[in-house]
Amino acid sequence: MTYPAPRTRALSRTLILGATALALTLTGCSAPQPESEPGSAQTALPANAELHAALPASVQDSGVLRLGSPTTNAPYITKPTTDVEGLIPELAAAVGDVLGVEVEFVDTPFPGLVPALGAQRIDAIWTVMNDTAEREETMQMVDWIKSDSGFLVTAGNPEQLNRIEDFCGHAAGTLRGSAQAELLETTSADCVAAGKPAIEIKLYEDMGAGQTQLRSGNLAGYFGGTVPLRYLASQVDGGTAFEVMDQTYLGGVFAIAVPLEDTAFADALVAALAEVEAAGAYGEILDAYEAGADALSSEEFQVNGVGAGAFG
Repeated sequence: MTYPAPRTRALSRTLILGATALALTLTGCSAPQPESEPGSAQTALPANAELHAALPASVQDSGVLRLGSPTTNAPYITKPTTDVEGLIPELAAAVGDVLGVEVEFVDTPFPGLVPALGAQRIDAIWTVMNDTAEREETMQMVDWIKSDSGFLVTAGNPEQLNRIEDFCGHAAGTLRGSAQAELLETTSADCVAAGKPAIEIKLYEDMGAGQTQLRSGNLAGYFGGTVPLRYLASQVDGGTAFEVMDQTYLGGVFAIAVPLEDTAFADALVAALAEVEAAGAYGEILDAYEAGADALSSEEFQVNGVGAGAFG
């Protein structure tokens, strides 16, 4: 499914501009700020020379931070033409400003991301990847936004469905093989054990198919990530077709993944995110994509927060 982006931000500022900004910062001068890109309220943030020096030598030498991600996950990241758009590219561009580098997205299928990082074809993974204790054993995970799931229902919530348990006897859709599908199966079994009708679970290959079935009346609700669902609800028919239930499930946190040995790089990303947040850009970007409710505080930007017990 393709979503209309509320705005775009140019991600390929010239390397000359990036190098000039960093050089001026190193000499204690202020870099000239470029005008806002058309359709964007964001301007370049000043580079931090100390954080730039903490980047891997290859990134410092090239002036480019290569980020791996699939580009088919609106509103986080899409590539409708030749340029990537979405929440992640906008936030990554702001982080790149602070680090004094350009950002470049390498379109990589999700299963190929970790191998690409290990083979040094990318410098970091920045996509909708959950921080887990298992991943923290092999990578440094830099937490940047909360993740959770909820239900998309028809505007007005005609069936008055407010919790997952309310779907007993109703049809609910979700992605095949997802954690949401597992939770629906468990809840359906609980329905039957309580003497209620089972949930009619319908599985799809993508969210677009689920949206179509919900709109046609074949589903009472669609279970998916809350950020894509909230964004979808705000865009379709001017925000009048759907709404998202308040109750959320499967809470966690998404993280940027860097090689396990690059602890200084991970710490630099945490500090850069904090600077972007302090400048107001983090909240503004998330709000533009209906993701403000999932924002982390500056204290919650951290490395391996799940293993430290900060989340979940």
